[in-house]
Amino acid sequence: MMQKIKLTIAKIFFYWLGYTPLPILHFIGAGIGLVLHCLPIRLCYYAKRNIQLCFPELSLSERKKLFRKAMIEAGKGFLEAPTFFVRRRRHLVSLVKKVDGMDEVATAMTEENGVLALLSHTGGYYLVNPYFGSRFEGRCCSMYKPQRGWIEKLTQKLRERYGVDFFPATQKGVVSTLRALRDKKTVGLLCDHNALENSGIAAPFFKINVPSMTLAVRLANKSKAPVFFIFMERLSWGRGYHLHVWRAPETIYSDDLHVAVTTMNAMVEKMIRFCPEQHEWLYRRFWDRPKGEPGLYKPKRN
Repeated sequence: MMQKIKLTIAKIFFYWLGYTPLPILHFIGAGIGLVLHCLPIRLCYYAKRNIQLCFPELSLSERKKLFRKAMIEAGKGFLEAPTFFVRRRRHLVSLVKKVDGMDEVATAMTEENGVLALLSHTGGYYLVNPYFGSRFEGRCCSMYKPQRGWIEKLTQKLRERYGVDFFPATQKGVVSTLRALRDKKTVGLLCDHNALENSGIAAPFFKINVPSMTLAVRLANKSKAPVFFIFMERLSWGRGYHLHVWRAPETIYSDDLHVAVTTMNAMVEKMIRFCPEQHEWLYRRFWDRPKGEPGLYKPKRN
């Protein structure tokens, strides 16, 4: 009984956040981020360490400034997420105030073999699915990592309003994705988290070798679909978002997996450098190390 009450309260809070105006969410989220950045918690350590590893050329004061901005943006990102699941697609599309590069995607979808859209955990990446679903009705798919229990059921139900087909990141999902690309559809995929054990290769990311996923470049190589990197920049003061689309270099189709994955990581790095404060720095991107290389984070205290 208590579990049901907690679940009901969580759902009410989720929907309440979802229908709160974006400027208010970003204002509150910025305040939460400012408070968190002052606390000696583990998540803040990971963010600081990641920034230090990725931007060694910055001075200490510059890294502190970037860390503060990153925590502010993390607070905004946390509070805005329900909006992308709860609000109707028409409202979500209206949040995209500026778009660069979509004409090339539209051309590729009419002339070539589908489109592979690669994203990183930067900015308002949740907004990409409803925007593409509106622009290319019935011709968009996205791969996702299945969740557990009620979270999976709730998010699956809420995603249906996007006009996008969702495939789980499983063997069956990969087959469905290849079929979609051959049917000249757009497939979206987040490509910047650590690879699961035995499913990736070590490749440079901000000049650091890190286990990187190979699924995206394997799909590109097998389908020969044009590849674009997508970044949804969060505008200040809750004004909305700016969609950036960049065509991937030809080396992403290389038969040499290391070359292809290095290209992918370089493009992700380009997106992050474009707007570094909006990246998900709380994630332990350098936790898994290639065999024989030392760890880059302090071990947790017992």
